[in-house]
Amino acid sequence: MPIRVDRTACLKCFKKITIDPRKETVSWADVVIPQADGTLVIYQGPQCLAACPVDAIRIVEDEVVVDEGACVDCGACIDECLPGALELS
Repeated sequence: MPIRVDRTACLKCFKKITIDPRKETVSWADVVIPQADGTLVIYQGPQCLAACPVDAIRIVEDEVVVDEGACVDCGACIDECLPGALELS
């Protein structure tokens, strides 16, 4: 059973930062996306991403996305989702 993301319920409980690595450092990030201008877009969190034991959850264009092919339906992400935006479908 795949995990469904309710986009209207998702609080986007992650932090998005753009930094210049020549001037700033970040202690941790779950997702780092290099930009053409040399800056980095960094995402910290969300809790569902950190809870997934098989890295089936990603952030794509500021949205939480579940890779159904990688998901093992363990429910760990559902347990950590604060607003209940994730559910087994």
